[in-house]
Amino acid sequence: MNWMTIPSMVGPMVGPIVGGVLTSYVSWRWIFYLNIPIGLIGGVLALRLFENFRAPAPTRFDFVGFVIAGLGLFLLELAIENVGRPMLPPALGIVFFPLAAITLLTYWHHARHSNSPVLDLNLLGIKTFHIGTMTGGLCRMGLDATPFLLPLLFQVGFGLSAVQAGLLSFSSTFGAMVVRSVSRPVLRSLGFRRTLVWGALLSGLVTASYALLSADTPAWLIAFAVLIGGCIRSIQYLALNTISYADVPSAMLSRATSVGGVVQQLARGFGVAIGAALLAVIAGSEQVTTRDFQIVLLLVGMIPLISALGFLRLSPSDGAEVSGHRAAGTALKAG
Repeated sequence: MNWMTIPSMVGPMVGPIVGGVLTSYVSWRWIFYLNIPIGLIGGVLALRLFENFRAPAPTRFDFVGFVIAGLGLFLLELAIENVGRPMLPPALGIVFFPLAAITLLTYWHHARHSNSPVLDLNLLGIKTFHIGTMTGGLCRMGLDATPFLLPLLFQVGFGLSAVQAGLLSFSSTFGAMVVRSVSRPVLRSLGFRRTLVWGALLSGLVTASYALLSADTPAWLIAFAVLIGGCIRSIQYLALNTISYADVPSAMLSRATSVGGVVQQLARGFGVAIGAALLAVIAGSEQVTTRDFQIVLLLVGMIPLISALGFLRLSPSDGAEVSGHRAAGTALKAG
């Protein structure tokens, strides 16, 4: 998992700095234009380097389920986004919540009667996958809202430039990459249960502590606080990604990664949408202030704290074959 995730951190590490430079000296539109050459290069490399692997007996694509699930998730995302930045009349936006619920329930009914649903919800019957994916998704909402809120706090609240905000945000991903070297000993020593519970608690507390920052806070102290948050999030992400697939049979890994990947992307989107919605509701029609950000950070910090209750459902031995952790009872029996 380290080999998979560390390279993917290069983008988030340099992204805030490159984005700040482009915004300050070229145009904010180039943040999006830049994806065109990067996407083309990625496509060429994929064609050259990836083996064209095919499943021995590919199943028929669940197009009906794809449409239903996609529509339900779109309506839910749109409903949340509309709270923070009204694109539609508020009354119409609220209607999307029950519509999304009905559509997703329709997909749940469809998945139960489909031989190969696009998102196999039966996988949620696996305890570690359920907790790592669903409870982990809740935790990710709080974790992923923070990188969205901090650059805004630095620019709108503290009056820093986009480049300065990017340099401060950079320390988060730098810390995330560095701490990966100690993630394996941490999991072996604590196990998944304690790692995830303490990770959720510390993540919530660190996010809430950002409410203490102000425009007068020294830059080195802000960077250090952001670095600590990145370190904690990194270990939490690694533990969530690993425990989710620890007990999934190899024949079902493909379906599991589909469900897990969708939940992760939704958690990221919902986290940003919830952060933006809270900021819009608290600020109201007035100009957004540092005080508004502080309140939102305190509220967002509560999300990982709530998820800690779900991680308590794990037993000390869950995922032990992957982490190498030996619970106290197991160690005594072995002795």
